Amino acid sequence: AKLKAFFVALLEYALGVMARSDGDLSVRGAALVHALRGPMVEMAVEHPDEAQAFFMERLQQMGKARLPTAAEFCCLKLITLLFPVTDFQHPVCTPAALLADNWAANIAKLGAGIEDLVSEGTMLWEILYQFCLPARRFCTSFFQLGMALLESCWASAGAGRAQCIDASVAIAALMAKALR
Repeated sequence: AKLKAFFVALLEYALGVMARSDGDLSVRGAALVHALRGPMVEMAVEHPDEAQAFFMERLQQMGKARLPTAAEFCCLKLITLLFPVTDFQHPVCTPAALLADNWAANIAKLGAGIEDLVSEGTMLWEILYQFCLPARRFCTSFFQLGMALLESCWASAGAGRAQCIDASVAIAALMAKALR
């Protein structure tokens, strides 16, 4: 019983550390969670009911959100790290993938106008990549959001932001890999 409670507390901690208090993403927190992935996967396998209940409650709350926050993106990322994304009928992965697809389609509609959402859009795009590529699923919003990110990078590169050129090359390479 103590290990189950610890596992739930660890999941809460992981979500809390991945999103900063100012509402943005924490690179350090994401790296920490990635380092804890092995033990967290083991605990999720040992305590599947707790893992499912933890994430299903959050997914139900997230489905009601009009605009997703960094914390919600972090929850989706954690799902891709802990659960089998290749299971087409998984009780957590399937609704999470559908939610990510919906959010990606909405953000992609902004096109090059996503400059204020580039970090969130990039994280969501990577989350969709994790849901779709291992399972060999086709996801239109993955490509739509990728194109919106490219348009935003190109606009920023045209304004003199050289790091956006490298980002656009990486995005294009990942899109090409997804098409193979």
